Amino acid sequence: MEETLPSEGPAFGIVNAETVMEGIQTCQVSLEESRLRLMPLVKILDGDADDDLPPNGRSNGGSNAHPQLHHEAFTDGKIVHQFIESVEPVFGSIEMLIVRLADSGLVPLDHSNELKQNNSQGENNVYLLMASNCISKSSQFIGQHCLVLLEAESLEKPGPLDDHSTGGEEEFRIQPCIARLAELAARAIHAQITLETLQNQDVDENDEETITPLTIVEAYSQYQRRCLRTRSKPAISSIAELRRVASIQNCYVSDLLEAEKRRQHFEVGLYEDDNEGGDGNGMDGATSRGQPHAQAITVVLGEASSLIQPLAAWRDAISQQSENDHVSSLLQQLCQESIKVLDNEAKTLAFTVGSWFGPDQRGVATLDHDNIGKDATKSDLLSIETSLEEMAFLCQVVSRYCLFSEQMLAREGVKDEMMNSDLILQNLLTEQSLHYSTLETRLATLQFNQALSLGSPQLIELGRPSLKVPSIVEDAHFICMRAIERASGTRSERAVWT
Repeated sequence: MEETLPSEGPAFGIVNAETVMEGIQTCQVSLEESRLRLMPLVKILDGDADDDLPPNGRSNGGSNAHPQLHHEAFTDGKIVHQFIESVEPVFGSIEMLIVRLADSGLVPLDHSNELKQNNSQGENNVYLLMASNCISKSSQFIGQHCLVLLEAESLEKPGPLDDHSTGGEEEFRIQPCIARLAELAARAIHAQITLETLQNQDVDENDEETITPLTIVEAYSQYQRRCLRTRSKPAISSIAELRRVASIQNCYVSDLLEAEKRRQHFEVGLYEDDNEGGDGNGMDGATSRGQPHAQAITVVLGEASSLIQPLAAWRDAISQQSENDHVSSLLQQLCQESIKVLDNEAKTLAFTVGSWFGPDQRGVATLDHDNIGKDATKSDLLSIETSLEEMAFLCQVVSRYCLFSEQMLAREGVKDEMMNSDLILQNLLTEQSLHYSTLETRLATLQFNQALSLGSPQLIELGRPSLKVPSIVEDAHFICMRAIERASGTRSERAVWT
């Protein structure tokens, strides 16, 4: 005798209709309350807020008692936090309505409370159609306001809404709030599309006005890209300004830096002479831009790492929690796509700055011209050594990031893309290592020649006062050890063996 399969859910009745209608009403009320609460904040982000907006973000009935108060009352962190507080109830009402639809037997849920793709009943149920319409409006509302934040400009400084230290009271963290809002939007829109699919409705994902999960993924990844570019802009702009000044003066950037360093040393010396016995803190503000290229690349790759690390941790945590989950796969895609965009952007920016290094350094730019011979001055040697110090640090930073990138992006299906993107920095690292080896060899040769020209007998005080050795012995040891220590800091075998 064949066993009868259990039904998908209980038969739809009056009690179920009441619970579904209650869920629809709750969802509509939450949607309207959130819309009213977020409307003034959206106006602030758009730059056309009313002058009579009070500090709490709610209309005060047209009173003009607080002109331009919105600029002082709101910060980036407070606005993002209020967006989350307004969207969370809407998303909660969507989930509650879906559960009530499932309890009524109108939609099927799996073990993780996710809508299944098959449905045997309820396709033409009027309550299901009403609930689906309500969920659609609420999901699009969440998606639209998520895009508003992802595309908004900061109220406090140029660039997107992002975490930054203001030096004042503790602010709300923006990046976690943005990530949470993107997650809610992706989950809500996925539920909407699945529910429409269950009713055999056509879902046009190519419609520009319709927000889809892929829209959220693309917008979030581009938001992260904007954050990286904004954080990196000051350091890169500093180099661009130095290059502009060097071009006007028809010299190298390294010449400007050396002149600036000499001027600061001179000013510090004058200050110490005029303030003997003082605390010596008067010139603390005079800092030198000794290694602008390496510092800029460090900023770019460091900021990229700080943005990638939380995304990778989020992605890995999702993969450990659930398997064969469409929403989890979507969130993993959001994280992975953002990581790839950040990684590619960081490598492109770092390669651009790295390509400036050679032409900006006198020692590197003149490698092919043997214009520094036995008559090399002390300033020539110091110039080459300064370039080598910066180049060694630059190689180390790039090498460390390449290893970090390989670990963060090493997932199935992205290995080929990872290898292609890694070529950008690997080529830069190879080029810089080659220049470093050549320049280090030239510096060692010049220093040896200078040591020979300055050689003199040196007394060794080891119990035999009459024993003397050439000074080149000690000088050669120092030159070799200094070169080896500097080469080991590059993390490049080519540089060490050379």
